[in-house]
Amino acid sequence: TINTLSGVFNELLSNNDYEVRVNYSYDLNEGLGASAATYEKEITTIKEVPTISVDTTSVTSNSGLVVITSSDNNVTGSIKQIKLYKNDVYLKDVSLVDYNLDSLQSNTTYKVEVIYVYDLNDGTGSHELLSSSTFKTLKETPSISIKEDVTTTKIVVLPEIKDLDSAGSIDKVELLLNNEVIETLNDTFEFDNLLSNTKYVIRLYYNYNLNNGEDTLKVTKEIVTTKKKAPIVDVTLKANKTEVTYDVTYTDIENTF
Repeated sequence: TINTLSGVFNELLSNNDYEVRVNYSYDLNEGLGASAATYEKEITTIKEVPTISVDTTSVTSNSGLVVITSSDNNVTGSIKQIKLYKNDVYLKDVSLVDYNLDSLQSNTTYKVEVIYVYDLNDGTGSHELLSSSTFKTLKETPSISIKEDVTTTKIVVLPEIKDLDSAGSIDKVELLLNNEVIETLNDTFEFDNLLSNTKYVIRLYYNYNLNNGEDTLKVTKEIVTTKKKAPIVDVTLKANKTEVTYDVTYTDIENTF
């Protein structure tokens, strides 16, 4: 009778020699009792060429991190070199210690190239694997401040914008009085016919994209319109027995009369 006992040895290394031993006992019924024996057979696992892939994460306007994923069941290889290219022109080698990318330019295309060297010890020598990843740094985040030209009845908004990478543009400017929007402008930011000596709020919206999605920067500033000057009045009086004459002079710079 032929019996078969099957099984699997897993998580072995490729391209390695193994020996399978079968320990068994038998009894030929000769009055000698059971006998012990061992069967041995050698086998070599199939060669497995390593694989490698590279990606770049945690990308900002001036930095990034190289992430390398490799499958080397034989543990026969190592990373030989990491090259950094800027707009397809070789720039420098990346540290093999921490894989950090720093001092990058914003809004610029880079490529990381990884060279992996391995040897299967099969007499064919060493081999190289090449993997690369292309990424673009984020644009520099814009910064905005509000300057203004103010009179008694007018506010002219003068945005001061620092947007080195042209990441966005002004969407709108709102004028608020007592926490309510009373006017919205989209191009010429001049608010007229206002109350004098009154506190208004300017709210500016700047839409931008740093290469990672749309976002909005909101800048708010309180502005008080100029107080009007009160008119100056003077009266000159002259009297006789039955009459009083008068001369009234006034100065009204703000045309309040």
